[in-house]
Amino acid sequence: MLSFGDSMFLQVLEGSRRVISQTYNRILLDKRHVNAELIDFSEIEHRDFALWSMKVVQLGNHAEVRDIILKYSSSDTFSPISMTGKQSLNFLRELTELYQKGLVS
Repeated sequence: MLSFGDSMFLQVLEGSRRVISQTYNRILLDKRHVNAELIDFSEIEHRDFALWSMKVVQLGNHAEVRDIILKYSSSDTFSPISMTGKQSLNFLRELTELYQKGLVS
């Protein structure tokens, strides 16, 4: 799952530890990425975003998205660096629900 807004990205990677580590290392070596920061790295019981397959959600100015941003962020702009790992994951889960309802694209 990858989200983009206010010039920032937030991404969750799910899979085996080895594959995730390799993917994250490729991200760090890619010159297009600046100041990449690992927010959380933990084992999971099941995948939450298995059906995403690299879809991206543009946050835009949807009122529903702004409500979720305010719920999990310390400001009214999308700022993943101000979120904890748990807040980031919950934010993406709620964003997924909006996407599935057709409220964001």
